[in-house]
Amino acid sequence: MKPKLKALGTKRLTLKRDEPLSSFAFKFNLRRYNKAEVMNLIGEVDGKVAIILDDMIDTGGTLVAGAKLIKKMGAKEIYACATHAVFSPPAVERLGSGVFTEVIVTNSMPHTPERDFPQLTVLSVGRGLHSSTFQLNLSRFGHTSRCPPV
Repeated sequence: MKPKLKALGTKRLTLKRDEPLSSFAFKFNLRRYNKAEVMNLIGEVDGKVAIILDDMIDTGGTLVAGAKLIKKMGAKEIYACATHAVFSPPAVERLGSGVFTEVIVTNSMPHTPERDFPQLTVLSVGRGLHSSTFQLNLSRFGHTSRCPPV
């Protein structure tokens, strides 16, 4: 099986280049047999705050490996942000090991107290879902009014 190079999100970040970012870096993964190995980091992170964005965190292996590489390259703080917190074992132990300053996820999946660790922040998706659903239903019937607050 040929390894796949995963560089998702680079187009998204490049399009936002004009926003007030001081700099940015890319982490590339080499995926082989359902195991990701950090391949390369392109960019300067020395003395900077790093923010790693991903769609979901399952076991946290790839995320922690990337954070360790970024830390080794000199980042002073590392934040991880993901939409879906699957947190399959041993994710809680890996993510809570002190590599991250903060891990920010949403409650798009059920979250239980035994999956908490000191660096974890869980944000609610409730307000966004309420607003989107309300707007979709209004637009179906030709209304253009705004969504009332939750």
